[in-house]
Amino acid sequence: MNDTEAIQRIKEFGLHHAIQDLPHSSRTVEAFEIAIQALQEKAARENPRPLTLEQLKERIGKPVWITDRHGKGGIWAIVVSQEEHQLVKSAYGTVRYFSDYGLHWLAYDHEPKEAANV
Repeated sequence: MNDTEAIQRIKEFGLHHAIQDLPHSSRTVEAFEIAIQALQEKAARENPRPLTLEQLKERIGKPVWITDRHGKGGIWAIVVSQEEHQLVKSAYGTVRYFSDYGLHWLAYDHEPKEAANV
């Protein structure tokens, strides 16, 4: 069973179980929601998807993992500006621009699992 299947089964079971256990249903639903969130976060770390440009603009002051457009290489950087000309800077002086996003580089919330093992 993969994470997506586990999430679906928890959702299906959780609703049924909450109805059966009405006096405690809010605690049951909360427990299932926590389990679903943990599985979704695990899946996002293991199979990260590039952030959208809109998501990047919302991350001022936060770190992002930047790579080339193929997801190769990588370095942590900080989103420093929403302006068109400058987006992120790394401790090494690497700068990336909004106008090049998706064409020459990508950004992620988490370092891809493969990169962490290199």
